Amino acid sequence: MLMLDRAFQFTASGGPGFADVPEGSVYADAVKVAQALGIAQGSGSYFYPTRPLSRQQAAVFLARAMRASGWSFTAGSRSDLSGFSDGAAVSDYAAADMAAMVRLGVFQGGSDGKLNPQSSLTRAQMAVILCRAITL
Repeated sequence: MLMLDRAFQFTASGGPGFADVPEGSVYADAVKVAQALGIAQGSGSYFYPTRPLSRQQAAVFLARAMRASGWSFTAGSRSDLSGFSDGAAVSDYAAADMAAMVRLGVFQGGSDGKLNPQSSLTRAQMAVILCRAITL
């Protein structure tokens, strides 16, 4: 959330927060703002900030952040993911947003023809994805 907050320079007031996001942590305010904007919805009162972020979760967060910033784009469909050998592995909750990010060229498959939607995302990979998104 911190990378999204910095990339999009959100100015909204924060939400109530999540029980597992420590006050005073470097990312606490960014998570609260993302919560207030509907980007971070969590699971009940938990956000699980120490768990690795998957590529499909990143696509959902990014699509929500782009919409919160006023971007308008068409939701994708499973057919947009069919060109990848693991396109069917994208979870239902993430399919439309992952497909939209693929259609925009923000998310790209690897040389192996896979999206790897369940794989963890590194900060470096997220930086590349954010660069692609904000320079569209």
